[in-house]
Amino acid sequence: MSESIRVSVCNRFEPVLHLQGRGKMDIGVSTCPVFWRRASISFKMSQSPIKISSIPAFLLLVIGAVISSHASVVFYSTENAWETAVDGEQFFNLGSAANILLAEEVVTLPGPNTGLGKTLNFLDINTGLGTDVALTALQQGAGFTFDDNEGSGPEWSGLSVGDINDYQNDNWEAAFGGTPVFSFAFYIGDNGNSNNESLSVFDTNEVLIGTLSAIPATGLSDFIGLTSTVPIGRVVFDEGAGGDDIALNEFYVSTVPIPEAETTLLLALFSCAALRRLR
Repeated sequence: MSESIRVSVCNRFEPVLHLQGRGKMDIGVSTCPVFWRRASISFKMSQSPIKISSIPAFLLLVIGAVISSHASVVFYSTENAWETAVDGEQFFNLGSAANILLAEEVVTLPGPNTGLGKTLNFLDINTGLGTDVALTALQQGAGFTFDDNEGSGPEWSGLSVGDINDYQNDNWEAAFGGTPVFSFAFYIGDNGNSNNESLSVFDTNEVLIGTLSAIPATGLSDFIGLTSTVPIGRVVFDEGAGGDDIALNEFYVSTVPIPEAETTLLLALFSCAALRRLR
């Protein structure tokens, strides 16, 4: 089964099922599709739109079971859009020395240009984030540097990945433990080269569920956010070895589940069918 999602907004909401030949079915809303997912179901129907009120409830349940079997990951380029889609987000400022001291590996309050090591474990019991977050620098030999004073500007407030001018293939990951995480976001500073860069999202079974290849590279502080309908195990930022250095300024995390688009649509279909029958 292959999957693709197209989302749009329309004023008229009239659910229909558009059937495209034998064994293929598209779910849409009037002439303005809100959700499309193709499923290979082996029964034969006509290609004419069928009104929801004429579809047996058991068939809608079958449809719901089929289209709800995959994860959906959505990426966001603005904080406002991400926060609109997310509930219960918790903020963590990596530019705060007091926050960095909360990491299991850090035993004294860090000052400017302090090397912190390869991995920083921020446990929920210390941070109150609602889950455990582990940040790891992935380039061999590299670690995180707090308040790297070789950089200037607000984009360098936080953790330098590697060290400015020493490690420049600044790959890193954030891994989650404890309470399942469904949303994650961060600000990345001074990314000036997005060639061959990506952000990969894995579920808790190490299955790749989403990849973002359009990485912002303004050289300032850029926002990247994501949501997932299944728990996120880790995210991996693959930074291009283009000679630039990057910093992590802050991150956000939420353990509140994200409703599946399929579930929302299915509920709308049932509601519409019930209203039609009442008429």
